[in-house]
Amino acid sequence: MDVAVKAGLYLGAVLCVGAGIFGRWTGPPLEDAASRRLAAGWAAGLVLLVLSTVAEAAGAITRALGVLDVTRLSGYLLDTTHGNAVMARVGLALVLVALGPAGADRPVIDRPAFVVVATMLLATFSLTSHAAGTGRLFLIAVDLVHLVAMAAWAGTLLYLAWLPLWPPRAATAGLSRALWRVSSLGLLAVVVLLATGVLAAAGHLWGPPALVRTAYGHALLVKVALFAVVLAVAGANRWVLLPAAARPRVLAAFGRLVRVEALLLVGVLVATGVLTTRPLPQTPVTLAQVTSFRETAGPWIVRGSLSPRGAEGFDLEMSVLDERGAPPADDVRVRLVLTMLDHEMAPVQVVATRLGRGAYRATVPLVMAGTWQVAIEVPGGVARVPVQARPGLDVPRGGWDRGLPALAGVLAGALAGVYALRRLAAQAAVAAPLLAAASALVVLSAALGLRALAAASDAPGLFDRTNPIPATPPSVATGERLYRQHCQSCHGVAGAGDGPAAAMLRPRPSDLRVHMAAGHTDGQLFYWITEGFPGTAMPAFRDTLSEEERWHVLNFLRTLALADR
Repeated sequence: MDVAVKAGLYLGAVLCVGAGIFGRWTGPPLEDAASRRLAAGWAAGLVLLVLSTVAEAAGAITRALGVLDVTRLSGYLLDTTHGNAVMARVGLALVLVALGPAGADRPVIDRPAFVVVATMLLATFSLTSHAAGTGRLFLIAVDLVHLVAMAAWAGTLLYLAWLPLWPPRAATAGLSRALWRVSSLGLLAVVVLLATGVLAAAGHLWGPPALVRTAYGHALLVKVALFAVVLAVAGANRWVLLPAAARPRVLAAFGRLVRVEALLLVGVLVATGVLTTRPLPQTPVTLAQVTSFRETAGPWIVRGSLSPRGAEGFDLEMSVLDERGAPPADDVRVRLVLTMLDHEMAPVQVVATRLGRGAYRATVPLVMAGTWQVAIEVPGGVARVPVQARPGLDVPRGGWDRGLPALAGVLAGALAGVYALRRLAAQAAVAAPLLAAASALVVLSAALGLRALAAASDAPGLFDRTNPIPATPPSVATGERLYRQHCQSCHGVAGAGDGPAAAMLRPRPSDLRVHMAAGHTDGQLFYWITEGFPGTAMPAFRDTLSEEERWHVLNFLRTLALADR
């Protein structure tokens, strides 16, 4: 339902804004039938926009109260940012009704007034968007520019495809000029959409893994894939068919592809509706370090360990024993309740899985860095263990957040340069400065991107790193001492995965002799030592061992490949 409401909002706004732009700037002179259809689209857009806005408001009240209580409507409209935006949107829609889609005789103020009202209307979306949730004015502005570009391009194209202009008997002068205007608007919109889309992604995503590991990232990838298809069709229209549109057969093919392009853009709007209903990805959070505990909980002794689960949450391995050290005869239900001590928020509850008599395991998510308390509830008592959570991934500053804007700059400059080159012969006075500016943008953006890549290449954890410490006997001895202290309890004396704690772990610890002989690179092994291994009890040693100590451990681990098996 939320997706349908969001898609209705975007489609309604596009129909309203597109009709105004098509009727005032980009469209050809319209006959009566086309004018009536333009007005019908304008009216349909306004109705869809208002109805979707009402549905969105009803959904917001229902989510907040659990039930749709119309007596709380005034409080919602007056006392919340979302309610204020809803009222403003409906009011601006009424102003658009007064302005109308277009007309032959319009006052001088008509076009500026339409631009202001349409921009303010789209701003009501940005002020309640994911960008507004970040509290960053820059991202809100980026979102608004993105919406303006999409509404202008998609709206104009929808009317070009829908109005009774096709199939024309011949390319009249008015239609030819209109087609070039729509195509030029589309080219400008694509440049803006690419640049603002990349900037928004850099601001909303904590790193590239968020694209494939979160619902928001999946929805964004679908939208980008649809948009890429739209660009392919739009490119064929502009650079293959439009220059030869004087021929009736080519013009008819152009009209068919315009309809395809418009339909695909509607798909992009639906994908945008899906995207905006998905929560922004949060940076994964894990334990700061392995935590062991032994507590008394009523008649039971509860002992075990909490281990970082790769980059997200933690794994609990524990046993429940009586005072004589015997496990309970019957199944004992164990529940974990996590309470955030730094902020007021709802506790997280997880029921542990019984592995055997007195043995339990649980995988627990963490939603925020800071100080937590883990309450282990067993019949007759509670054991409490304080833990510290930290971000589970270090996304290199200067890599993701500067690399994507640099890519946006290169793409925007390249597109602007192509356009300038094509116009250089006909309009040298305008095209030459544009070409110079585009070239400068490409060079500066490429320099920023290379600098970002250089910064990212220095980040720990990349698989292409090599061990900077020679495997001398002192280094191997240091690594062995650290291994005995931190790793032997799980991986065993010879690294066979048969340490004292191995029996309680699911899956069991890896046989390091196999992994050392399997040809894993220094970078891979160092990354797993640093970050842990997802889906196992292998903890991250980022904060336990220094970088130099981790390389010493790796030098010792290399010797295990020579051990007898």
